Amino acid sequence: MLIKNTMESLATLRLHGMAEAFERQRASSSLQDLSFEDRFSMLVDAEISRRESGRMARLLKSARLKVSATPEDVDFRAERGLDKRKFSTLLNCDWIGKQHLVVTGPTGVGKTWLTCALGHQAIRKGMPVLYRRFSKLLEEFEVCRADGSLPKLRGAVGKGADAEGRIHAQAVQTLG
Repeated sequence: MLIKNTMESLATLRLHGMAEAFERQRASSSLQDLSFEDRFSMLVDAEISRRESGRMARLLKSARLKVSATPEDVDFRAERGLDKRKFSTLLNCDWIGKQHLVVTGPTGVGKTWLTCALGHQAIRKGMPVLYRRFSKLLEEFEVCRADGSLPKLRGAVGKGADAEGRIHAQAVQTLG
């Protein structure tokens, strides 16, 4: 009965990661030999991990990245002309909110992919991101100009967000 009350309390407190880890601990005989402090630490770690993965999933969904690209998969072959040191500097995400990033290059060199990899890295660091192609952003400005909400959009983009308050990753550098 006490276990059922504990599980209900964890659910009420929205500690779902902790509840799942508690069930796993109860089912594993090898964990029964650990001290209370060790087991409790494992429960807290499980809750933190679940919350972080949930937050990252929410940020990835709201970012609307066009492709699933990660920084680890970037190809630095010479014919692409991508400077590994400059790209590594961008991956630190220190530039976000201070500068704008303009990625240029011929068709097919991977501009979208690299931009989405940078967005993914910013999300890993806990920063909200919103992917927009430049042409789409220009269209949004035209619509806002027509309906009178241009000052609101300008203010939001100037602060690194769109009209709904989502943050854009911004920086000015060339990648090649």
